[in-house]
Amino acid sequence: MKRRISVGIIAALAALVMAAPAFGAVQTQAVAATAQPRFIVFAAASLNHVFPAMVKPFKKAYPQYRNSRFVFNFNGTDVLQTQLVGGAPADLFAGANTTIPASLFTAGLIKSPVNFCQNKLIVIMPESDPAHLKYLDDLAVPGVEIAIGDATVPVGKYTRTVLTNLNAAYPQFATPNTYSALVLKNVVSTEINVSAVVALVQLNEVDAGFVYVSDYKFGAKTLKFIKIGDKYQSNPLPTYPMAATTQTRHPVEAARFMNFVLRSSQGQKIMARYGFLPKPTPVIAAIAPTSGVAGTAVVTVTGKNFGTAGTLRFGGTKATPTAWSNTSITATVPATLAAGVSKVTVRSGGLVSKAFTFTVVAP
Repeated sequence: MKRRISVGIIAALAALVMAAPAFGAVQTQAVAATAQPRFIVFAAASLNHVFPAMVKPFKKAYPQYRNSRFVFNFNGTDVLQTQLVGGAPADLFAGANTTIPASLFTAGLIKSPVNFCQNKLIVIMPESDPAHLKYLDDLAVPGVEIAIGDATVPVGKYTRTVLTNLNAAYPQFATPNTYSALVLKNVVSTEINVSAVVALVQLNEVDAGFVYVSDYKFGAKTLKFIKIGDKYQSNPLPTYPMAATTQTRHPVEAARFMNFVLRSSQGQKIMARYGFLPKPTPVIAAIAPTSGVAGTAVVTVTGKNFGTAGTLRFGGTKATPTAWSNTSITATVPATLAAGVSKVTVRSGGLVSKAFTFTVVAP
C-alpha cells in the first residue's frame, strides 16, 4: 500500500501542476480588484495548459489587448458553476461538458455556449509503472490502486461511462463481477478535478489514473499510458463549450478570444498541439424520407455532433424537433414551406452543418 498524502496537499500540488493557480470566489474578487486591466477566464481544469498558451498569440493577433492581463481560474466545471452562481466575477467561461454550460445559460449567467473542442479518455501510469500495467484488463486485478474523478465532475462522469462501455470488451469478468465493478473496487481516490488525478499519478501515489488525452500529451515525458478504443469512449465525446458571461465588462475581447480559439487556424493548431480534438461541427449523414408534404411529413435526420439541443432549418425556416440526440433529430417539415427543393441544416453549439437536400412536394 502506497503512503497516502492529504487532500489539502494534493490540492496544493494540483495547483502547482497547473499553468496558473485555481482560486475561489473570494480570491477571484481580490485579483479582480488589484489587476487592471484584467480579463478573467473561468475554465475547466483540463484547459490549464492550453489556454495560457493562447494568450501571447492572441495578443499578437489583437495588439489592442497587449496590456490586458489574463487571470485564469482553473477548476472542476461544477466548482466553476458554483462560483458563478455565487456571484464570482468572470468574463469568459469554458467547461468540460455541455450540461453545466446549458444550465448556466438557462440561469442567465452566460451567453449562448459554443462548442470549441473535444477530448478522449486515456489511462496514465507513472513512468516507473510499479504495477506493471500493459492492458486495460490489468486494471481489474486486485491490489491495483487507481485514481479517478469524482462522480460529480465531468472527467469522473466520462470515466464511469467508459468503464461501463468496457464491460462488453471483457465478458470474462461478468461472473460474479463486471469489469467496471472490479476496476471501481480498485479506486482508492476520487478527485474534484482532472489535475488532481494527474498529480497523484505523477507523484507515484497511485498506479494509474483516468484522465484526458490532453493531460497525457502535456506530461508525456513523465508518464506512460494505455489507450482506450474509440468504440468504448463516451458518445458524444467529452465536449467543451465556452461563452462570455452576461456580467462581462469586456464583451468584445471575449468574442474575439472565442473567435481566435474556435475559428483561427492558429488557435486550432494550438488546441491540437495540446492533444485536443477539433471543434465538433454537426454532420448530416442522411434524411428519411427525402421528400414529403409540408406540415405533414415527419423526417428523421441522422448524423453526428448534434449535441443535446440546437436548431434544425429547412432553408430559412426553423422546424420544431420532437426528439433530439447527438446522432438523431426528428421533426415535422414546417407547414409554411413551398413545394420545391429545400436545404436542411443543423446548428448546434454555434456551428452549422453542411446542407442536405429535402424535396417538399405538393399535397
